[in-house]
Amino acid sequence: MLRRRPNIAKLARKQRHEKLLAALSYRELALTSEGTRVDLGASIRQQAAKALAESSEPATMEALMRLAQSDPEPNVRTAAIDSLKQRADPAVWESMTEYVCAWQDARLQRPRAQAVALLRDSPVDAASSVAHTVAHRRPSERLDDEEKAALRLLLTGEEE
Repeated sequence: MLRRRPNIAKLARKQRHEKLLAALSYRELALTSEGTRVDLGASIRQQAAKALAESSEPATMEALMRLAQSDPEPNVRTAAIDSLKQRADPAVWESMTEYVCAWQDARLQRPRAQAVALLRDSPVDAASSVAHTVAHRRPSERLDDEEKAALRLLLTGEEE
């Protein structure tokens, strides 16, 4: 864990890959005057995700996929998804399809739209990824209208 706020531009310039990866988990929690918690480290994680876009390290792809899936800040998820765009690895596209189907929280609308756009413009066939995701859902996990629309867009390129 990093003890002080990392300088992402400097780390990227010096190609300090391990420290950039560590910055993906940087948290700096503070209390607002209203007593709510805010994570000032979100901008650091977002910058680190962008800085790692060009990395070809397997650990980077895994870290960015985890960030895209579970970071509490939508802007950080979106940055991670943007950084994953250049990867032709089928695991990225399967994960993006799962995210599109699983992200129901209204706060995740922007990252979800980003994942749909990424899949629509993917260098690999998104249809097989979509079919895999849908086929592996439990029968009790029915697709909602947004999921159906997202999958229709991915498979046919047409909106309702």
